Amino acid sequence: MRPQENYHVCGGIAVRTEDCVFKFAVQRHLAAGPFDQEDKNYMRRLVPHIQRAVNMGQLLRLTRQQVNAAEHTLNALSVGVVLLDGEHRIVHKNDKAEEILQQRHGLMADTGHIRVTHPRDRKRFRGMLETVKNRIALSQPPTPEAILLQHEAGRPHILVVATPARPGPMGLEGPWPDVQTVWLLSNLADAGLVNRDILMSLYGLTAAEARLACALAQGHELSELSDHWQLSRETLRSHLKRVLTKSGTGRQSELIRLLTGKPWNISASPSDSTS
Repeated sequence: MRPQENYHVCGGIAVRTEDCVFKFAVQRHLAAGPFDQEDKNYMRRLVPHIQRAVNMGQLLRLTRQQVNAAEHTLNALSVGVVLLDGEHRIVHKNDKAEEILQQRHGLMADTGHIRVTHPRDRKRFRGMLETVKNRIALSQPPTPEAILLQHEAGRPHILVVATPARPGPMGLEGPWPDVQTVWLLSNLADAGLVNRDILMSLYGLTAAEARLACALAQGHELSELSDHWQLSRETLRSHLKRVLTKSGTGRQSELIRLLTGKPWNISASPSDSTS
């Protein structure tokens, strides 16, 4: 301080926590003389305002850390996640949702909202929105609503699941307090939803069993795999039964739900039977 001739200092500690200490000080030139009692009283009156400013800054940093952590977690998911407010405006979407919406194969983002691209889907889409909105208004349990957007050959089917947001990390106390609805988007043509090595380690599957489980999770049928792999259907059914036993599932449809990690139910059909 001496080169600037600031010899007089008045300050103190505004905030003290386990992690840090925030100090503040005012300097005065030598010629101005020392701080008197009136100056010190004025500084004391400033302390509460400085404390509030420091606390607000810490809260903003914590909120940003929470948002960054939440965004990182959502971007790691293999399904698209879109968070909407009470007016169905997009609050946040993860990378997978952005990818699906940009393809415009059934859904698209338009002026901050999600819209269907085919007229035949609009009635069902609006019905799903109204159902979820009514559940929120009536404080009903967050039961999901789902629709499948089917399209022409060469275009993927999109499964859309909407559910009221639960209190917690994405509710009123989380980084996105305006979120009312959580949407899950899945491109049913996506491959690579599960990893063979992870399945072998997690459930004790053999390489052949893990290969079959991955293929089923990607939407392939036993008959198709039998022709492609040059294996009998009896052999594949035997593999499937062992996969069901090791994974603790009872049917092929239940196994697929487990492997793809999707929280919605897909009704079992006769072709799902492993007998």
